Amino acid sequence: MKTFLFSSTSLRWLFSLCLIFSCGVLPAQHNPILTTIFSDDFEDLSLDAPWTARPSREGSNGVVQIQSGLGINGSVGVRMAKSSNQGGLAVNSADVLLDLSNRFHVELSFWTKDYYDETHQKDGLYFSDDGGTTFVKVLDFKPSFWGNNVWGKYPPIQVSKLALEHNLDPQSSQFVIRFQQAGEDNTNSDGIYLDNILVYEADLAYYPISTTQSFFEDFETGVWSNAWAWRFGEQTTAVANNQPHTRPTNWVQVLSGIGALNSTYGLYMGKRSSDGPTSNAFQLHLDLSGLYSVEMTLWIKDYYDETNIDDGIYFSDNGGASFVKVYDLDPGTWCNNQYGNYPPFRIGEMARRAGLSLTDQFIIRFQQRGDQNSNNDGLYLDYVQVYVPEVSFADLPFVEDFETGVLGSNWAWRFADSTIAINTGLSSARPSSVVAVGSNLGYNSTYAAILAKSCSDGFATNALDLHLNLLGHAGVELICWIRDYYDDTQIDDGIYLSDDGGKTFVKVKAFDFTNTANQYTEYKLFLSDLIATHNLAHTDSFIVRFQQHGDKNSNSNGMYLDQVSVTSSTALSIFTPEAEKLELYPNPAQDFVQISLPQPFIAESLQLFDPQGKSIEVPQPARGQSSMRLSLKGLSSGVYSLAMISNGKRYFARFSKQ
Repeated sequence: MKTFLFSSTSLRWLFSLCLIFSCGVLPAQHNPILTTIFSDDFEDLSLDAPWTARPSREGSNGVVQIQSGLGINGSVGVRMAKSSNQGGLAVNSADVLLDLSNRFHVELSFWTKDYYDETHQKDGLYFSDDGGTTFVKVLDFKPSFWGNNVWGKYPPIQVSKLALEHNLDPQSSQFVIRFQQAGEDNTNSDGIYLDNILVYEADLAYYPISTTQSFFEDFETGVWSNAWAWRFGEQTTAVANNQPHTRPTNWVQVLSGIGALNSTYGLYMGKRSSDGPTSNAFQLHLDLSGLYSVEMTLWIKDYYDETNIDDGIYFSDNGGASFVKVYDLDPGTWCNNQYGNYPPFRIGEMARRAGLSLTDQFIIRFQQRGDQNSNNDGLYLDYVQVYVPEVSFADLPFVEDFETGVLGSNWAWRFADSTIAINTGLSSARPSSVVAVGSNLGYNSTYAAILAKSCSDGFATNALDLHLNLLGHAGVELICWIRDYYDDTQIDDGIYLSDDGGKTFVKVKAFDFTNTANQYTEYKLFLSDLIATHNLAHTDSFIVRFQQHGDKNSNSNGMYLDQVSVTSSTALSIFTPEAEKLELYPNPAQDFVQISLPQPFIAESLQLFDPQGKSIEVPQPARGQSSMRLSLKGLSSGVYSLAMISNGKRYFARFSKQ
């Protein structure tokens, strides 16, 4: 049945196919549709206009024929082959003439099957923008590399994009798409079959992320939303060989019964047939313009997939013109057939590290490469969320008992790559890593934070960061209770400090669980002393990292954290978020700093604080003074803080004394 020009903003045309493996075919999904331009399932048993069948364009005894029983699940389909072995090579084509005037983002989806056909250089998909007078080949068919007698489909063919790349007019009113097959044997031995041809305008949108709007996808509608697109993986493959990286046996589909967290639907990336290695690319389109901090969480499952060089997460900041790999996925080292999640991916930080910007055409590509069919291998994806994080640095005193049942905004689960001493060449985290708040774990309470693993698939490091504002504080003390749940002592276990918002860390406390198995132990750390010892400063972007390294699941080992408090003996109210920055130089300094005083300068107070937060008496500037030189003679090295009040306004600065 042929269909033309059917418009809908929410159309999801899913072919009615059987959902069990014995049928040989599972449903595949195209990208969301804005407007259907043309569709044909051949159930009317005709190849009438806009089709033109061209058997034996070259040679003789060629066949382009519609026949019942040849299509998907025994429906009507088209075959291109030969009627006999006589006459040598025959080239067959089926052309469809389309009016693409004023059409944008046109895509083509179709099902095809290799019936034991060998590859010929003339096999492929061709475009014409002049009614068929001239053609350009845009895609090679290589049926010798496809699974024999298996229906499948390519990712959607980007007609508009390919036409432009081949110097054709993508909005021609005389646009022809040609399917072509060349062979020498009769239909009992070889040929190519076609079914369910669909040409449409894709409904693709870059989803805008803001402080008030996040992206969330759980696939529970049974299809993917218009922020997603299934694409060819050739652009981001690192594998060099003469085999196609994308074949009709590639498979990306929202399927029932594979969802995470007891949900119904999830996304599958894998293959329909074990006909050699191919790469799947599934990408999320986002508008991240004007943002700096963006994070992504997801749930992922390795269904017995082996690790391949192409497996990973890729970013593009130019709408897909180019990609950079930013994270390796290593499913060969994960627990098989079990969902898990990573710490939040810090999209903004990862992009900047890769030399990219957060733009209004930002793409996150998930790529999977494998060579086995869906019974043996693949990846599942679910619960994808992209958002602007709400991490805040807590003022003192700070108290946390986790009785809300969730991690508050002062906490963040992080990758521990910057604080691991054990270099395995792998990421510090796996999907089996667990950092969460759990019940019936607390110290004389219900809830506690847990750092562990969900399965025993090898070592991983968990990092839980507490964000604090220590600016102007002295005598800072941290008290917490930690329970070792039969955790082995590892070199990466411990407490780490950062005074620069997590850019750098220093380890200040090593955990030794030798004599504390399965019991809570109180830990006291005098942070101000540790800050001085390690040449740190009491800053407004201070982080305390609790870190655990282990290889067993949470039933066997892990670490619990509860009743965390941070207090100080001195809190200077002059250090407030509203304080403006004082200008001074040089920084770092040796003998003095020159301070530029705010104008008009009406002195109320000038205070200097050492690395421990203790006040040091200094000369006071005179009223109306524009600058002053502050002597540093006799001061030890470290990071010092200046605080000033002038004309009712607060000012601060930090500098390093060498």
